[in-house]
Amino acid sequence: MTWNWQKPDWPNFIWNKARLEKVEQQFLLGGGVLVGTVKHLPEEDRKQLTVDAMSTEAVTNFRNRGGDS
Repeated sequence: MTWNWQKPDWPNFIWNKARLEKVEQQFLLGGGVLVGTVKHLPEEDRKQLTVDAMSTEAVTNFRNRGGDS
């Protein structure tokens, strides 16, 4: 995968605004549902969910950058 800053037209690149708006809307809706759901969890569960999410993000980033499992 090529990162944006590795592309020859960086930082002057173009994108499909309509396509991004649809994905952004889905992301924001999903984020709102998540926030609304998490508000109703006990604090200990919220803390555990935060740790789980951060761990998943760290592993995903590591893999995306070419790390092993």
